[in-house]
Amino acid sequence: MNDRKLYEKVKPVEKGFPIKFARGASAFRMHWHEYIELLYYLEDGKVFCNGKNYELKRGELVVVNSTELHYTIEGRFYCLRIAPTLFSDIQINDIHFITHIPADSLIGECFEKIYTEYEAKSVGYDMEIKSLVYHLMRHLFVNYKANENSKRSTTDIVIEALGFIADNYADKITTSVICEQLHVSENYFSRIFKSYVGHSPTEYINKYRIEKAAELFLCDSNSVTSVASAVGIDDPNYFTRLFKRFFNMSPREYKRKKLDIYNDE
Repeated sequence: MNDRKLYEKVKPVEKGFPIKFARGASAFRMHWHEYIELLYYLEDGKVFCNGKNYELKRGELVVVNSTELHYTIEGRFYCLRIAPTLFSDIQINDIHFITHIPADSLIGECFEKIYTEYEAKSVGYDMEIKSLVYHLMRHLFVNYKANENSKRSTTDIVIEALGFIADNYADKITTSVICEQLHVSENYFSRIFKSYVGHSPTEYINKYRIEKAAELFLCDSNSVTSVASAVGIDDPNYFTRLFKRFFNMSPREYKRKKLDIYNDE
């Protein structure tokens, strides 16, 4: 996997420890990492993973397999991240699980015990956490292993496309330009891109450009025309229409509002 634009480097709990545990309640932007990530929901919530939106009930689990694109939308959850090195001495060629797992009492018990150990941090807590994670992962492997892994190649294509857009949004990029770069057909690419990202390639490019433009407006010296040009849009009127679509206000109104907030701080 060549592109690193959406890559998230996960820091371990301590040096060399292959497990990271946290209690989360925030929305996170789309990203990927080599870690397997388990999101155990403490209340109803929503998450996007591997091209689909999932609505979670309390006690349900989302498994984010290694390198899958994902982002959280809402809800409180336990987040358990497991480095591939945890399985380096185990005879398992490919660990890949189904994404949405319904409420399972053993999974719930494991997460509560891990949380208790992590909070207390008593002597040997890291060994106990590792033991619990092995117990949990064996349960998932026996009961919730995916039958096939057909989407990994399409995941790579989408990640490469997102990185290409991040690198070239200021240029005149189109779906055809991206497909030429990735050596795929437009119909195939448009279909898999929308299934993973939730937007067509053109919609996503416009959204990305407008988000970058919003960042540029934080500088008082940037005019609407210069910002539009900087994000790859030559027509200021078209840029203004796009900006209103995403922010429900004109670029000038947005700029004035943000600068007023900034100056009052």
